[in-house]
Amino acid sequence: PPAADTAREGVRIYVYETSFAVRPLGCSWGMSAVEVFVHRFFLNACDCRTTDPELADFFFVPSYTNCVMTEEGKLAKDMD
Repeated sequence: PPAADTAREGVRIYVYETSFAVRPLGCSWGMSAVEVFVHRFFLNACDCRTTDPELADFFFVPSYTNCVMTEEGKLAKDMD
């Protein structure tokens, strides 16, 4: 793991890559924007992110659920 991961103190968050989070611009409006904001914060601005799941205290699985269900007309059961 990168040195920053092993030397860092405090909470560490591992961010999973998912197929439901591939359209951030299309989901960056209305209530969907919160999902995108939190995901982008963990990826780009939070020093709490780790790239090693073994070092993580918490895991974030981006899904953009509101956006996918609204834009693509999917139901919750379709997203499992």
